[in-house]
Amino acid sequence: MLTSKLLCQPSNSPDLNVLDLGLFNSIQVIQKKKSTRRIDELIEAVTDAFWEAPTRTVNAAFLSLQYSMDECIIHEGDNEFKPRHISKARLEREGRLPLSIRCSERAKQILSAPSVF
Repeated sequence: MLTSKLLCQPSNSPDLNVLDLGLFNSIQVIQKKKSTRRIDELIEAVTDAFWEAPTRTVNAAFLSLQYSMDECIIHEGDNEFKPRHISKARLEREGRLPLSIRCSERAKQILSAPSVF
């Protein structure tokens, strides 16, 4: 017998969009320092700002994304969770900021459980 379970998923969750997790702000701060008058100048300024974004900012945003993905799995696709704070600035100062994280044990259990469709 097959069983299925219909779950509503959050639409376009900002918790799962790396741009919303810090990259937009970083790019905008850099871009606003450049004077533009035409759309092509604005596009060039935004493109340059993207490439000038500090590596640590990009890394922090992707770490936030990975933690959010882990929480989303633990909460079975729901986005009703508080973002995890890991003191990224302190870890960076101490030279211990990771480039990526491991999936939590709880998320592994959920992902390895048989699917019910």
